[in-house]
Amino acid sequence: MSIKKTNWVSNFNLVGRARINDNTFKIGEVSDSGWEYNNLNLGVDCGEKCGTVYANMMGGFSRERKNQIYVHGKKADGSDDWQNNFQIDWEDRFNEDLLNTIGDSCFIVVGLERTDSDKLFRNRFLSPYDAINYIKDNLENDDVITVRGNLKYSFYNNNVTMQRDIQSIFLSKAEPKDFRATFRQSVLLNKESVNPKEDVDTELNRAKIHARVLDYIKEINGTEIKGNYPFNFNFDFDFENKKQFASFYEAVLKVTKDITQVNFEGEIINSGAVVQATKEDISDDLKALIDIGMYTEEEVLSKYASNNFERRYVLTKPILRKEGDGESAKVVAQIFKERYTEDELDVNAITVNTVDTDNLAGVMNSDDDDEWLKEMFG
Repeated sequence: MSIKKTNWVSNFNLVGRARINDNTFKIGEVSDSGWEYNNLNLGVDCGEKCGTVYANMMGGFSRERKNQIYVHGKKADGSDDWQNNFQIDWEDRFNEDLLNTIGDSCFIVVGLERTDSDKLFRNRFLSPYDAINYIKDNLENDDVITVRGNLKYSFYNNNVTMQRDIQSIFLSKAEPKDFRATFRQSVLLNKESVNPKEDVDTELNRAKIHARVLDYIKEINGTEIKGNYPFNFNFDFDFENKKQFASFYEAVLKVTKDITQVNFEGEIINSGAVVQATKEDISDDLKALIDIGMYTEEEVLSKYASNNFERRYVLTKPILRKEGDGESAKVVAQIFKERYTEDELDVNAITVNTVDTDNLAGVMNSDDDDEWLKEMFG
């Protein structure tokens, strides 16, 4: 089963200070199968409201077999050609003539050095393995940076996890007042996504939105999927008063038939005090999982957060889009009613809970929205 994505977005943008510690980089790790890899688990302090948000990158190569990198080409106008898929040998990943034939969104782009004229020098890498080596050598703790990438959803222990896969890191001149942790995500809503009586907290002025997102998955419990699949994931919506929520519900959240797709802007909010823990607090079983690379030590220690700590994904407003040209052009919210039916989503195939992880690295989806990349290279 595979569900086609249309007008789909799923990415994040972090602006803040780099938080580097002993667990940020794992360099030259080797698994029992002979896989040599680098791992980056980068914290970004995005200010008092958003807190420290983590994003990830991981990649490597096999010592035992031939390595290839999957890429796609670009069209005559320079845009990505998602249909022209091919592979290049690991040894050719720095061949400039070959790199010039590859679509921009295949690259991880890093700008951590400035030229004599104070412009950022941009390095591009096909492999996270090489990008992480470069980042380790050039990124300093407390550097103000912008980190962009793709949101990735997956299953782990019958839960849905959401991670942030890094696609670019740049030095930034942003001031603390401009620090933020934002995202853009297409969500799927049905009649049960928001119950105004049960899902709305009028004391906190907060509504819970039970949505679904689409992401690529290879298999579930040994059953091959290899396609886009719907994941249950909960978001919040914060409002000023009951009247504002009622208007937003009628205009955006209310669904009368089938499945509505809404492309939202949102904000990641990590707040509250965190209990300080050390490696001695970790059980021997978890230490064994850390040793084989399933978790990082920092990820496990982060689970010792006090009950006051909150990690929330707050949907703020629909993304706007322009329709038509010239005098007939108009700007509308990206709300697509009756985009899917329940049968098309096959929602009964998945019954899982929603959780979030900061440290599960994955591969970006080839059809994720890349508008910000176009802006970067434009």
